[in-house]
Amino acid sequence: MPILVGLDGQRKMSKSLGNYVGITQSPTEMFGRLMSISDEMMWPYFDLVTDRTPDDVAALAAQVKSGAIHPMDVKMSLAQEIIAGFHGADAAAKAAAEFSANFPRPRGAGRSARA
Repeated sequence: MPILVGLDGQRKMSKSLGNYVGITQSPTEMFGRLMSISDEMMWPYFDLVTDRTPDDVAALAAQVKSGAIHPMDVKMSLAQEIIAGFHGADAAAKAAAEFSANFPRPRGAGRSARA
């Protein structure tokens, strides 16, 4: 089983290294931490932390590469999916709304269909 790389994008996820997302953290804190991963690192997170198939992940990556979906939308979907697994869909949606209210979308990062 591959090791999940932490938020720093370099070392294994570890509380002692401070590069982790804690499953007992609040949904809002988890969401912010997950949104801090790089666009390149979100793909291993999809593979290792969600039930998405490799084909589904590859299709999302192709859509991002082609510009059909903005990476931020895909990362927000990832964060919601992970948080819903620990705290429920309502808590994940609320965390996403709070994040969106606090961090405006970059120019050109329009809302797309569910990633």
